[in-house]
Amino acid sequence: MGIEHPIGGIIGLSEAQCESECLMDITCVGAEVQIGYFLGMNLCVISRIIDFKPKRSSVLYEIVFRCPRYYSCNERPCLNGATCWTLHPPKNAQCICAYGWSGFRCERGFNCQDNLCQNGATCSNTATGYDCTCLHTHIGKHCERLRTCSDGACENGGNCTDVSTGGVTCQCVLGYAGQLCERQVNCRDKPCRHNTTCIDEAQGGVTCRCNYEFIGNYCEIPKACSDGPCENGATCTDISFGGVICQCVMGYAGHLCQRNVTCMDQPCQHNGVCSDITEGGVTCACSRDTTGRYCEIQKTCSDGPCENGATCTDISWGGVICQCVMGYAGHLCQRKVTCADNPCDRNGACTDNSGGGVTCRCPAAFTGDYCERLKTCSDGPCQNGATCIDISWGGVECLCVTGDGGQFCERT
Repeated sequence: MGIEHPIGGIIGLSEAQCESECLMDITCVGAEVQIGYFLGMNLCVISRIIDFKPKRSSVLYEIVFRCPRYYSCNERPCLNGATCWTLHPPKNAQCICAYGWSGFRCERGFNCQDNLCQNGATCSNTATGYDCTCLHTHIGKHCERLRTCSDGACENGGNCTDVSTGGVTCQCVLGYAGQLCERQVNCRDKPCRHNTTCIDEAQGGVTCRCNYEFIGNYCEIPKACSDGPCENGATCTDISFGGVICQCVMGYAGHLCQRNVTCMDQPCQHNGVCSDITEGGVTCACSRDTTGRYCEIQKTCSDGPCENGATCTDISWGGVICQCVMGYAGHLCQRKVTCADNPCDRNGACTDNSGGGVTCRCPAAFTGDYCERLKTCSDGPCQNGATCIDISWGGVECLCVTGDGGQFCERT
């Protein structure tokens, strides 16, 4: 079916019919150019192909009427290594172009307009056709396939592993990055190890500012004792899996003993109270039973730690035991007892005295400041003229006069 367009009411054929119509008319060799309007794709009028070529950004088109001349294979019309097929009628020929060529006689080499470059490649027209500049990940004339390890995909000494689904995995050496290790690292790649500071260099690459514990271009190597990492007189020990342990001398702290201690380091031992010093370091207020700059030394009996007449005993693993006299308490017997110390024996009732110490109200059979002993006859426990007898294992027996009763003959 014909298609009307606004050039003198000419009836055109659809593009699919165009080739066969032109092949049937071997006398069509002329061409002409007209200016007009047309809405649609390429058509042919009778046996002449119409190409629509925009002249500017509007609906105005340059309309070129053309029809190629057809040849027979005897005339060797096909160029650039093409194969010629004879069609019907016999004077018609069709050229099967070699790869890279197109056109009725294979007279035109492919160019970038043919969009042959694949996978994001950049196309450049050349005198003989075109060139595809592939991304790093692809190879081939048209960048049609992924690189493999045999193609030397990984650059700059990267270790290459082929992936079963296609492509490669590259393990880059230090200093390089990218899918194929194709570029120098920058700070966005986070090349500096162990939380160290990274600086991009103008000429490429980076500089890593290592902390006290690491060395190497990327701070990747833990220091060893031979590198002298421990500071301020600390003792250094190498660790088998890398790194060191520094045993700091008193007054220094940090992994490498690189700084003065602060109270945050909890340097004061045995519950000593810590205070930071403005110019650096700390002071420790030691408890009564310790001494030394950091309260690290437990006192011995020779230091006289036990107070208020207490008896002192040295402990083999360090420290002392103080046996307090009556009325005193605390680890070093340094204070008077209070009812909180439960000083009253035999369930005696305890009362704190305003001036210090306590008063114990003892059960009838006991006596002493802390109800610590059974009464004897010398304490006069038997009442109402009863006879008192001391018992050898402790306590007394009261022999009441007739009519009296109770443990101490206290009932008449």
